Amino acid sequence: MGLPSLSWPPARESPSAADGMTLSPAQASLLGCQCAQSPPPELLTGIRQFNAGEFWECHETLEEIWRREAGPVRELYRGILQVGVGFLHLRRANYRGSVSLLGRGLRRLEPLPAVCQGVDVADLRARTRWCLEKLLELGPERVRDFRPEWVPRVRTVGPAATAE
Repeated sequence: MGLPSLSWPPARESPSAADGMTLSPAQASLLGCQCAQSPPPELLTGIRQFNAGEFWECHETLEEIWRREAGPVRELYRGILQVGVGFLHLRRANYRGSVSLLGRGLRRLEPLPAVCQGVDVADLRARTRWCLEKLLELGPERVRDFRPEWVPRVRTVGPAATAE
């Protein structure tokens, strides 16, 4: 499946500015340190759940670590969580909920580096953007034409990331 050039979110403003997620230099430095750490076990559990299509369970698992985490890496957990809930809405043919949550999840993932705590964030962003674009092309009338095999997997890289 080729990934086309995508137009989400609209170019009028950056995703981080739209959600107030602009990182200060200190936060960016902290994020770099946090992203270099091994993934917590709960993140790996949440990724396994996401990849198994257990989006509600993934939400519950990642919400727990997102709420506990005060640093900027919390956006990784929240972004994956929201993307998963977007696909849960899609499974239920809730077009509006799916578009909303996929977009919100993408905006959470945008400020993150390409790899964070062993998660291939760049790949997840690209594949989720592709899915969102495809969903927007289908529109609400054809939401059921979205194919389940198009839902991306959260990929991991590195020796500590063993979620797949």
